[in-house]
Amino acid sequence: MLEKRRLFSNTIFLFLTWFTMSILTFFYWLIIGRTLHPSSYGTISTTIQISTLIVSLTFLGFNGSIIKLVPEYLSRKKLGLVKGLITYSFKVTFSITLLILLLVLILRNHISQIISLPINAIVMVFPISLSFYFSLFLGYIIYAFQEMKLYFLSTFFGTLISLSLAGILIFFGFDYFGPLIAYSIGFLTTAILMFKKRYILVEKTGKYDKKTFWHYAKENFFVTIFTLILNTRPIIISFLKGTEATGIFSFVWIILSFISMIPQLISQALFPIISQKIDKKNIEELFTVTFRYVLVVSLPLFLFFIFFVLS
Repeated sequence: MLEKRRLFSNTIFLFLTWFTMSILTFFYWLIIGRTLHPSSYGTISTTIQISTLIVSLTFLGFNGSIIKLVPEYLSRKKLGLVKGLITYSFKVTFSITLLILLLVLILRNHISQIISLPINAIVMVFPISLSFYFSLFLGYIIYAFQEMKLYFLSTFFGTLISLSLAGILIFFGFDYFGPLIAYSIGFLTTAILMFKKRYILVEKTGKYDKKTFWHYAKENFFVTIFTLILNTRPIIISFLKGTEATGIFSFVWIILSFISMIPQLISQALFPIISQKIDKKNIEELFTVTFRYVLVVSLPLFLFFIFFVLS
């Protein structure tokens, strides 16, 4: 069954992406935690969280439209609609992202006072957010095209460059500024490696329905807001307790966040497949296989985690 093979392939490369990124990101933060003061660690964490918050909100949920509709359009060979969705999504989300970032630069002094963040760090929100935006936007397209191998390789090399450059810049005394520069360059590298002309030059743009795009975007936007509320802890802690407390919290949270990723990865591997309008019987079979994968992989990991904590 083609769908099963595709599910397995998607899961493998998504797992490799998550695993290698988790390891490299862990060492990225470990290097920062071992070489910089907790306040610098907190400054880096808060700056990155602000950039993530901005980009996630300015996508307006269009990532949901892309990963839902592109596989469907591809299965129907409607390449003009694929180009239309990608082009329209980019125009809307990039314009809003750029506008918000310009406002951040204009209000950088006020923002610095409110969240106790250095002005230089506020300025770095601009390049970090732009590079993150491009890598994220292209990542959603690659995911929708189910080119998971390219997704893995691009993310791996981008994160590796970020890690290596962060260590070098810290060695030369750039303090928190070094890892922020490295973070931005890493995402820019990822975006460059992900880009393919065929994503936007497939053919003439087909006649598309904006209401359909906004329908899925609206639903995903509310999910994004809820997720962001759960993931803005460093910003809240920085506001209440300062960057030093944020640094300590962030280091611990990264270690504890691994266990929830296995079910999420498998469901992510499944989503673009069932978006291709396959028959109901195949969908039910894929859900059964997915549930087995989640149970077999997650349960031992969960038990190990419980044993580790109790011991």
